[in-house]
Amino acid sequence: MGTEGTQIYTGINNADVYVADGNSAAIIMNKTSNQNLVNYYKFDETSCCNAYDTVTPSHSAYLYSGASFVSGKFGNAVNFDGSNDYARNSNCNTVGSCNGYDHYSMSVWVKFDSFPTGTAYEGIANFRYDADAYLAVNSDGNPVLELFGVHLMVIKD
Repeated sequence: MGTEGTQIYTGINNADVYVADGNSAAIIMNKTSNQNLVNYYKFDETSCCNAYDTVTPSHSAYLYSGASFVSGKFGNAVNFDGSNDYARNSNCNTVGSCNGYDHYSMSVWVKFDSFPTGTAYEGIANFRYDADAYLAVNSDGNPVLELFGVHLMVIKD
């Protein structure tokens, strides 16, 4: 995905990234409703290959290259083997193509079996098809944001 130190920060979009110990017994689940929500993927399906969008069903994401549904912490989840798997919403390839929104935020829960080595990153999410911004973790398990034309704020407790 990249190496650290090449971030360009501009714009006004915000995102909060929280990294927590998965062994904690104190897990809080937040189900805040938002009338401006563009997409919401529960990933609660049980078999191949579509992750349905609860907000806009025509914006469902397709699972590629072996990504699959598995049992998760709350219902089901998507399993990516770390090779070339991904989920893609082809109806929202560019910012602004989903109901005209050009500002966005993302919240994800991830669990890694292992972290990358050296200066490599393990990707979590691209915000657009041309990867103007992406969220990843480094070999220490710390969040890394590569940003090109988008401003994101990382908060690590």
